[in-house]
Amino acid sequence: MMPLIDWDGIARGLGYEAEGPMLRDLYETQELGLNEIGARLGTNRSSIRQRILKYDIKMRARGGSAQSGKIFQKLFRMDQRVVFGNSDADLARALKCSISYVHKYKLKVRGTALDKMRQVNLHQTEVENEPRFET
Repeated sequence: MMPLIDWDGIARGLGYEAEGPMLRDLYETQELGLNEIGARLGTNRSSIRQRILKYDIKMRARGGSAQSGKIFQKLFRMDQRVVFGNSDADLARALKCSISYVHKYKLKVRGTALDKMRQVNLHQTEVENEPRFET
């Protein structure tokens, strides 16, 4: 029986030597989701999933690269002036994640910075209020 879709032909048309390296590049290197790959190749998510499993490519957990830990790492490694100087929506669009991840990161970092400032201020207040003894 002849396959309905010439996967190797599609891969060669996109500049890959075969289907396996194409799927590995799109899924692992470029971190595209199954729906995105399907849209690019003109097929559906389940077909892409079957093809990826055929080549023993390890499937990511649902959410893929948009998992909160990875997003937080990316935001943490960015220049914080860029993070806090841009809107949540712009950062979310650039990182391909939801606005809530960016918002939660900003709250967490601001909270940490504010806590440190409060500790410094409390310490200074305690020192200023201590009785001074003259010698």
